Amino acid sequence: MGDMRYSEVIATPMGGFVRPTAQDPTGIRGPTAYATYGKTWRRVRRGLYIPREVDPVPVLGRPVGFGVDWLPTPVATQPEQRIAEIGAQLGFGALTGWAALRIIGGRWFDGVGALSGQELPVPVALDPGRSQRPIPGAQVWRSPLRSDDVLSLGGLRVVIPERAVFDEARWPGELRRAVAVIDAALQAGFTTRDKLTAYGAERRGWRGMPVWRRALDLASERAESMPESALRLMWVLDARLPPPLVNVAVHDLSGRFMGRPDLWNATVGLVGEFDGMHHRSASQHAKDTRRTDRFRRLGLEVVTIVGPDLRDVDEVVRRLRGGYERALATPPERRLWLMPPS
Repeated sequence: MGDMRYSEVIATPMGGFVRPTAQDPTGIRGPTAYATYGKTWRRVRRGLYIPREVDPVPVLGRPVGFGVDWLPTPVATQPEQRIAEIGAQLGFGALTGWAALRIIGGRWFDGVGALSGQELPVPVALDPGRSQRPIPGAQVWRSPLRSDDVLSLGGLRVVIPERAVFDEARWPGELRRAVAVIDAALQAGFTTRDKLTAYGAERRGWRGMPVWRRALDLASERAESMPESALRLMWVLDARLPPPLVNVAVHDLSGRFMGRPDLWNATVGLVGEFDGMHHRSASQHAKDTRRTDRFRRLGLEVVTIVGPDLRDVDEVVRRLRGGYERALATPPERRLWLMPPS
């Protein structure tokens, strides 16, 4: 099911930002010196200005988070402008982490903490041998930065997707956040597991490598939403159940397609589903009910989790383990599904 498909929220080229500009005596390519003293322009830093009406849109109406700060949720805001204004002030560094992934096209990377509801600092990659004047709202992550790590998008210096994912996953040092970031980037098609593996292999000994390697092992390119990633990690890390199949089709014994659950242990017959906000409509709820009924007629045990449930790990674990035990007890004659190809 999933809260929202990655294809709907990621991989759409980002735009909608205005780069700060220098003064121009002609007033064509930028404001005149006289204009900058008026009320129509604001200074981003010395020598760079932007029209005052382009102020970043404030974060409004943020939905309730899922109780963990690494789990981004889409919000009605415009982080691109905040990123662009910080990016325009960089000397030798480049935007990285969630900011680079947002500019590349990742709508889920909104720069707001799910738990705190506060804006996250914009991460900047900077070579240890370089200096950078402090930029309000930026956070400098110092690691060697090669020229082939950097590209230009919309006039901004941005690291390549592999470096952005690598930094966002390893610098905070939070395993679940790292897995969610890798899941999102893989499913969006920004990069591949092989490219990420190779990128990390060339940087042994860098900060956060144990978390990075573990996160790559746990990541899945088939995950279709970040809450779904969170549920999968609770399944594996907290409930300690065998790793599930992710968004794999279920067929009955005649080969008829019955549905594609978020998580599925085909051996015992346990299904895990995450129902996001879009499942609250009457039509979607009816579809979900019919599909759950089809799964249960096959003898599958279905555990459905909704957004607020993810705040209570113990409750999710109890329900998953209970479902697993009930699935194990299902008589062989009631196991009416085809095993998927290995």
